[in-house]
Amino acid sequence: MFLNNFKSDFESPSLLELLEFGNESNLRYCFMKNNSEESPVHKWYAIGRHEKKKTCSLESFAADVDDNPNSHIYFSPNEFFSWRNKKQTSFLQANFIDIDTIGHEILTKEQEEIILNEVFEQIIESGIPWPTGYVQTGSGGLHLYWVYDKIPAYKYNVEAWIEVTKNICSNLKGGDLWKVDLDPSIDVSRVLRLPGSYHPKSGRKVEDHIIISEKYAFSDLLNSFKVTPNSNVSYIVNKANSKQKTTNSEQKAVIGKHNIKAWWFSIYLSIANKGRSLKDGFKEGQRDYAAFMLFIALKHIKGCPTQAFEVISDLNDEFIHLSKEELSSYLETAKHTDYRYRKDTIADYLERNLAIDTAFLFQVNKVRLSPIERKCNQSKGAIKAAMVKRERSITIINAAVSNCRRKGIKPTQKLLAELTNKSIRTIRRYKNDIIKTDADIRLASI
Repeated sequence: MFLNNFKSDFESPSLLELLEFGNESNLRYCFMKNNSEESPVHKWYAIGRHEKKKTCSLESFAADVDDNPNSHIYFSPNEFFSWRNKKQTSFLQANFIDIDTIGHEILTKEQEEIILNEVFEQIIESGIPWPTGYVQTGSGGLHLYWVYDKIPAYKYNVEAWIEVTKNICSNLKGGDLWKVDLDPSIDVSRVLRLPGSYHPKSGRKVEDHIIISEKYAFSDLLNSFKVTPNSNVSYIVNKANSKQKTTNSEQKAVIGKHNIKAWWFSIYLSIANKGRSLKDGFKEGQRDYAAFMLFIALKHIKGCPTQAFEVISDLNDEFIHLSKEELSSYLETAKHTDYRYRKDTIADYLERNLAIDTAFLFQVNKVRLSPIERKCNQSKGAIKAAMVKRERSITIINAAVSNCRRKGIKPTQKLLAELTNKSIRTIRRYKNDIIKTDADIRLASI
């Protein structure tokens, strides 16, 4: 049973004990994924305390883990105020490194030992601090952890956290069987495989191993990499934001009202275009992120969850490629929840999870024209469109006349209308233009 694996049989505590799993100040998230055709499971668990959000007890979660032994099960090392994202992170408890197998292959136990030896050889050679412990994920990959007492996830602490992780990653060069996966390693909101669960593809247990039973001090870890947190960064950002708000308010009369549907439509197009540009659509690991954000965008555009789900179902067949059960499960909460995001939150989501360039989100809005200017531009556009249409019609009719002449056929109005798929009235309208462009034609027949 999972709870039996929760506490170490030895004097040193388990990784989950060091991370105070089950004794959260706020929320820790766990995720269970099972693609079984008989009873597929895709479920998020919020463990801890929250005034409004529905939470799950450790015992209830453990029971689900035991009932679903063939599931992929993940947990977040860090804690959150509400939902699991960078801005909602409340406490940092560990730096972690995700070491993956090349091509996400399932390796043998012998190959797993080779990776373990190579990783720790590079740790020794580089002189970086020893990790608190590591987790063998069951596929051959590893997760390294540097655990410390909870610290508030102030912006400057998060930035320092990322710098430490980047420093560690730069010292691990990889090998023939493995590589460091940087993106998940620098994501404070990441979920990683849960020790005590099983890897469904290999059937092997996800095992944790403690090297140092005492926690680090976060400040000591920063000093090891000569990283100094800038405690003024949050204030600098706030001042910049206040200046920007002033500028925006000054421009408000000129720019006009923000069109939220147009904004979400741009997000929808960026994700859809990305999916269609990929040979096989979104890869595994991106599909749920693409489906979720596309659905949220479509809800804002359509104004109806049912219509949005109909569209996302078609897009899923085209380039997302989740099963119908997975898609329905992922979007179940989103169908009944109204999500509102800031631009920087959306940008972080698209860049980190879908590798989409988000420059379009921050383009300066064009100055809106006055009603008189719009009417003038519309008039110019209509005249230009009419001219283009006229030239195209004349070209088509003249080509038909020339073709009739080469074949020795009399180009009557009725015949030209049939050949060009235009009305006799249109043929008559351009009679003078045909005379000018083909003077050798007998015009009495037109």
